[in-house]
Amino acid sequence: SLKANQMALYYRDASDIELFSETGAEFLALGGQPLNETVYAYGPFVMNNEDEIRRCIANYQSGKMGDPDVVNH
Repeated sequence: SLKANQMALYYRDASDIELFSETGAEFLALGGQPLNETVYAYGPFVMNNEDEIRRCIANYQSGKMGDPDVVNH
């Protein structure tokens, strides 16, 4: 089960997704071809290796990624 602001992964060998909510919910499904690549994640950043994560964080901290208008429900 998930709490607010959490995510779940759907594995290719699964066949169903069941959704239940006591208080209402929003659901976003994303799909595509598998990349079959190594994935590193740190906070909201997802890259292919630790060096890319470090560069991504540095770019974010220096303002090179802009300032998105984030709405938190």
